[in-house]
Amino acid sequence: MTQPSYYVSKYAGEFCKLVVEGDFSKVKSKFKEFVLDYQTPEDLNTPLHLSIIAQQNRNEIIQFLVESGADCDLRNSMNLTASELAINLNFIDVTKFMLAVEFRNLTDYRCFYRLIRRGSVPLLQLFLELKSFDIHQQIGYVSSVWHELYVKNVPLTKSMENFLEYQLLNYSYAYHHPPAHRPDRPKFDKELEQRIELIVEYTRYLTKHYGATDNLNDYDDKFLLAIKIVYDNLFFVREKRELVASVPVDEICRLLAVFLAIFKKAPHYEVYKLILNKRTVLQFLSAVSDELERIKCDMVENRQSRWSNELLLYLICCIRDAAPAKSTKAINALWRKKCVLKKKLIYYVKARLKANPELNAIQARYVNNLSKSELEVLRHELRAKEFVELTRTTGRRNRVTFCRLRKTYDHVMQLYSIKKILRYLDGIARIQLPQYQVSGVLAIKRTLQVIAETVANTRYSPAISRKLDSVVHKILPLNLDVDVRDFYQPNVSLYKMCSDKLENGRLLPFAEVQCSLKSVRRYFAYVHDLKMLEAYKCYLGNVHQLKNHRQVASYNQYVGDANRMYFENHTLDDVYFELEDCIRVVEELQETFSQQQDEKLCDLLRCVYGPLAQRFESLTKGDEGGERAALASISANFNTVMQLCGTEIEMPKVRRIVGSFLAESYPKYDICNDEQLLLLNPLLQELLHLFTNYLYQYQMDERVTKNFVTMVEVLHVGRYMAVDHFMPERTKPFDSLLHQNYTNDILKKFNLQNLSSIEFAVLHEQLSQSYYDNCYNLDKKYAVLTMFFKSTNRQVNDAILKRNKRMDREEFQSFLDAKLKFIGQFLPCSDFNEVTQFINEAAPHVEYALEHCLLELCEILTDLGVFQDNQYVLKLQSANVSGKNLHDYLRQDALECDMLTLTHSTKVKVFLNGLIFKSNEFKLYQPPSSQKANPDELLSINENLINNYKMRWSWVEQQERLFKSVETIDLKLLQALTPDYADIRGMRLGVLYDGTPSTEYEIIDHTIRNNLKQMVDYLSEELQAISFEKKQFFQYVLVRSSNSLFIDAHFSL
Repeated sequence: MTQPSYYVSKYAGEFCKLVVEGDFSKVKSKFKEFVLDYQTPEDLNTPLHLSIIAQQNRNEIIQFLVESGADCDLRNSMNLTASELAINLNFIDVTKFMLAVEFRNLTDYRCFYRLIRRGSVPLLQLFLELKSFDIHQQIGYVSSVWHELYVKNVPLTKSMENFLEYQLLNYSYAYHHPPAHRPDRPKFDKELEQRIELIVEYTRYLTKHYGATDNLNDYDDKFLLAIKIVYDNLFFVREKRELVASVPVDEICRLLAVFLAIFKKAPHYEVYKLILNKRTVLQFLSAVSDELERIKCDMVENRQSRWSNELLLYLICCIRDAAPAKSTKAINALWRKKCVLKKKLIYYVKARLKANPELNAIQARYVNNLSKSELEVLRHELRAKEFVELTRTTGRRNRVTFCRLRKTYDHVMQLYSIKKILRYLDGIARIQLPQYQVSGVLAIKRTLQVIAETVANTRYSPAISRKLDSVVHKILPLNLDVDVRDFYQPNVSLYKMCSDKLENGRLLPFAEVQCSLKSVRRYFAYVHDLKMLEAYKCYLGNVHQLKNHRQVASYNQYVGDANRMYFENHTLDDVYFELEDCIRVVEELQETFSQQQDEKLCDLLRCVYGPLAQRFESLTKGDEGGERAALASISANFNTVMQLCGTEIEMPKVRRIVGSFLAESYPKYDICNDEQLLLLNPLLQELLHLFTNYLYQYQMDERVTKNFVTMVEVLHVGRYMAVDHFMPERTKPFDSLLHQNYTNDILKKFNLQNLSSIEFAVLHEQLSQSYYDNCYNLDKKYAVLTMFFKSTNRQVNDAILKRNKRMDREEFQSFLDAKLKFIGQFLPCSDFNEVTQFINEAAPHVEYALEHCLLELCEILTDLGVFQDNQYVLKLQSANVSGKNLHDYLRQDALECDMLTLTHSTKVKVFLNGLIFKSNEFKLYQPPSSQKANPDELLSINENLINNYKMRWSWVEQQERLFKSVETIDLKLLQALTPDYADIRGMRLGVLYDGTPSTEYEIIDHTIRNNLKQMVDYLSEELQAISFEKKQFFQYVLVRSSNSLFIDAHFSL
């Protein structure tokens, strides 16, 4: 292939010219005279880049350069490596040859490592086509390499991350649907003990190395990895809830997830720094690990003495039976000592079991033969106050810590839940339903789901709980003959299934809901501001408890400027419900009607304007007592406390200053209790009457009409947060005409139209209770019908029964196929290459609509057993969210699984799962599969559990040694550490300069720390004062950096 002649003249470097000309003999003889990785000043191409367009001897030159040590990962000005440039130019044969030469002496693992780090999806796909790996082997390489790059903090391109996640999801849907064999008890106990050992070990490491220091900002990669290891194991320890019931494992898991998100999902989680910090997290972890270690010791002791919990409970029952007066003291002594029970006690228990007629069915270690009454006796025994007191073995110090932990958990989760609801409400606020009818309606349904689930699952104080329940009820339109929750609940009820077929009328109720949600958003913004006030108070309390100036300074560095900027820039629109906008609207209306010389309307508007202006002025500029407004006061106080880190002020004075801020009270403004605004209701009624007359008499300007509607909406107090305690409960009208017609249709299919009214009512009630809530579950439907036919002595032809079953299955299968195709209406992507760009460009309401569809499909497939329990997938290296895990992920909360997997983005998980659902077929009503999960994967969970975490720790230590090596400016040492161990492109977490918060920085930034002037001279091309070794070193590190904090700042200046 002949290349254009201008390529030869473009590159002035003699060696580059030889490469482009393709003179292989001269290239081979003169390459030692030049720098092999030289980059041209114009476009940063290396000789390896230019060899792609060599006029002759292309393959020989490429092979020679690679074998001579050319760096294949250097990028040109287009951010392309040599192989990426070749595939972008569509030189497929050249790309294949380059990969073959580069990976000739490398293992498959290192090949995957280099390609995934390089970030080019087409390059990786080409490599997979060339090698034809077994799918299990391929996924093993992908998950292992991704884990290593994640731990070493090597940044990947978004397209590569999405591709890897897509590969893991495809594999999971193909091989992780079948349930795993539940491990036998010894293996399960061994895994549980190993996980508790890891929790205790890494908690002790954190306490020893980070708990005793005064620096509250000394976060680094080891700290974060240790927290991640503890979190991973706590996530699975809580599966054994009966063993860890006394320990708040759920609460500490959620707090650790939020704490990890501060570092991994910033900046959206910066606000939680006001509540969570290293000191409090380590205190909570120490208490939890102490109790878990005690539980583990009890497990080992019980196993060694061959005592089960059941037999111990039977012994307690027998003691209580034999000597009621002395039972409490005896049981207490037995429980407290935790002694190994002797043979005499075992014989005593067995004798009492035989002698007592009420307990004669009880056998040692088994409860299978117990009747319901006997089980009830044991349950009653366990619920007794004395027994509950005896089971409390947590020490007083840990009980106090657990109490603080639960309070912190409540505070964090209240704030987290409100922010989550606000995110959904903001996402649907600007949907134009006529234009985005399909995705808009589904997004509104998903938002209602989130509000309802959050209200049900979050522990709020009673007052807030009542208000939230009231909001959920108020946003549901009342002019429908069915519970509106049927529109958005994930299970497919009869009304929902029938209404989905009808397009007419679907838009109207959701247009009303969207309108109501605008005022609901203001309510939740009000609650959010109250929670932010509590977070501010929590921050002050944390500062007040610190012991010395170093702790105060480092804690303020950790909190950072993001929270200070929030309090400085927060507007009053959310807090005071658009009073400023309402004042502007009233002024415009006054001006309009004064021009029309309507004195009555002008007088009424002046009466409205006065209280509004007075209320707004008192809220923003200060009240009658001369005190500062709440937000201005908070912002000033926050800045004062933040500035304490820059002074050497004595700690008693710091505590007095912070204590005075804590003692300040802030008005919790509630529009429902605003007497000045409540007095406006009669005026609004009169204005509404006069304005209606004007509409009939005159042709009103559209802007005037809009202003009047805005004023009425803003001042309509009941639309915000008033709690209506007398609101009637909504009930599902199963006796509605729709449900009755469906019951009649069922009877017609069985030729049973002659039922009496009583028999029809009985059958209809049974179907309503068992079937109409989830119409895809045909087993429940036919179970009800079979029982009804037997109870009424009616014979049904088996042929008719089989025919109806077959027709129902075909009908519902077609419904499911239609739902799968329906995803394509707002996910117009046919393959992975299209979905990555779509993820970046998609509006929020598209994501919410897709979440609703996926949750509905998962509800159907999980209920029918197509998706079975696959939580064990989260324990694997290839952990991902698919199948039943996706159902739980969407139904509960995404954060915990986000921090467990390698992809922390909820949006990516949702869209990639949507693409898989759209591309695949799921068959309902199939016989259960005999296929089981891959046993090798399950076996590796237990056998390699501890070794896997040790390997991750070694990766972090490799990176640590690499970063320390650059302090000596030794290029040979740096090159010796990098080939197959540490990664020069990895980033570290830590404090780069004293007085700054922890951040992620590259090796070039670490190099600059002690060589700032030399690097500035090097970048400014003032090279006289720099030694040759440093020039080489700077060049080597600089060209292998992509996200340098210093370099980016330098060139921006």
